[in-house]
Amino acid sequence: MAVRNGVNKAVYYAWVNLKCRCDTPSCNRFYTHGARGISYDPSWAFYDNFARDMEPSWREGLTLDRIDNEGNYCKDNCRWATYAEQNQNSRNCKLTKAQAEEIAIYYHHGVDKHLLAKEFGVSERTIRNIGKGRSWV
Repeated sequence: MAVRNGVNKAVYYAWVNLKCRCDTPSCNRFYTHGARGISYDPSWAFYDNFARDMEPSWREGLTLDRIDNEGNYCKDNCRWATYAEQNQNSRNCKLTKAQAEEIAIYYHHGVDKHLLAKEFGVSERTIRNIGKGRSWV
């Protein structure tokens, strides 16, 4: 990600997006954040403070993630994570890591995706993604 005028664009956009999700009712993700009472550290109202706390640990390919999805955005509750890690950490995640590992074993032994999806209560797409290593890796 390009750095312009000393600003890492990925870190900057993460900050813009977290503020939108928390502060702006017209934002498409406000209902999952601000409407639920999710906010951010008051010092993070200013980009420089957010960057001071979060930019040192940022790496290419990672996005901002709240460790506790019921908690606010703050240094102690935020990390940079892969999309797979974020999916595992979402409120609607239905599987444990052990279940995902079990699915991968069954998948590689040729067990029908439809049966696995029904057994574990997830979609066939989720089964395929686990089996192909695209999630829960």
